[in-house]
Amino acid sequence: MSHPKDISISDFNYPLSDELIAKFPLKNREDSSLLVFKDGNIRKEVFRDLNEILPENAFLIFNDSKVIHARILFRVSDTVQIECFCLEPAEGVATTDAFLYRAPIRWTCMVGMARKWKSEKIAKSFVGKHGNGIFTATKISNVGRDYLIEFDWDNKNYAFAEVLEIVGDLPIPPYLHRAAESDDELRYNTVYAGAEGSVAAPTAGLHFTASMLQKLKDNEKELAYVTLHVGAGTFLPVKSDTMEGHEMHAERIEVSFDFISRLSQELGNRTVVSVGTTSTRTIESLYWLGSRWMKAGGSEGLFFVNQWEPYEHSLDELPSAQKFFSF
Repeated sequence: MSHPKDISISDFNYPLSDELIAKFPLKNREDSSLLVFKDGNIRKEVFRDLNEILPENAFLIFNDSKVIHARILFRVSDTVQIECFCLEPAEGVATTDAFLYRAPIRWTCMVGMARKWKSEKIAKSFVGKHGNGIFTATKISNVGRDYLIEFDWDNKNYAFAEVLEIVGDLPIPPYLHRAAESDDELRYNTVYAGAEGSVAAPTAGLHFTASMLQKLKDNEKELAYVTLHVGAGTFLPVKSDTMEGHEMHAERIEVSFDFISRLSQELGNRTVVSVGTTSTRTIESLYWLGSRWMKAGGSEGLFFVNQWEPYEHSLDELPSAQKFFSF
């Protein structure tokens, strides 16, 4: 089998007419269609019937990340508008801490129209419940294809999260070809979203309602939550011929020891169901992070999983999941 790096991007090309993309969500989340693949067959169901479709012993894992107003537009002239698209806090600041800042803070950002950014600072005014203010952005340096941007604001009655809520826009997917609307503030987040930090919604979870979640619990399904802050790589066009040439943005995950304990107890006892790709890659990454941690002797530190690491080890040299969970 060839290495995934060598897979041609053209193998993923397929026609998708614009009229097949829903520009707005249905009035009721749970009325969405659901594709079910079972025993080699595909059938169409309705999302509200998920409880009856899932195995009786299902253990569902959700991503509770919340989409932030990551898209900040600065009008610098009648014809030029510069966009700062927040990716993640810089200099090792945790995402949860960054939103509490009331002092200048630096973020790694994608910048649209960067060549038009001539002055040291660009600014925009804002108005909110704590009064008026001026929000500024200073371009510090290049970070690969992105930029290190320092944000500041003169009204320190606001935390960064509050300012961002006012000056930023919700970054709905570009393939919708429309601007964000007021209804998107509610509908482009899951009903269980809580941890701020994503620049795109974990979309598989958008179809759940509070009543559906309660029905799952009432029918003895186990529910658990992890956090993966979706990065802007989900919007980044692929321009390379093979997968090797496409570098993904890093994404941060936050998982409690309680979740790891629950997952280890349920492995082999229940059917683990990841709600969407973000939950899937979170629990997959747990294994690789755990392997790194074991090799470090269980010491504290920051651990990273690079883009190709899961494909660069033989099975013989890897610890079992059970060994990792009992370490």
